[in-house]
Amino acid sequence: MVQLEFVAPVSDPDLLHDIARARNLPQSVDLTALQNLAGKYEYMKKILGEAGPPFGRSFVERVVWKTNQEVPEGSSEIPVKTLIHLLALMNTRLYKPNAKVANEVYVR
Repeated sequence: MVQLEFVAPVSDPDLLHDIARARNLPQSVDLTALQNLAGKYEYMKKILGEAGPPFGRSFVERVVWKTNQEVPEGSSEIPVKTLIHLLALMNTRLYKPNAKVANEVYVR
């Protein structure tokens, strides 16, 4: 059985987000994919894209912003979840360098 659904153009971005969220939730959709759909990473993309080496536009293009996109072993692509974890670990007030959660992410 194949089910096709068509949604006419939606001018309200919030409504489009709600429609996409409602349609995707029965399937296992990771929170990062929904955040990307809602535009939550646009600021991060802008800052990283304007930063100097090793960042910049080429770095932003290597980040996998959708969770359903597989990253092959040995690839130069970076899952957005890993990037978020690494950025969060830079907050040493929240994640002490010797904390267990920090060690697990650093090992990955």
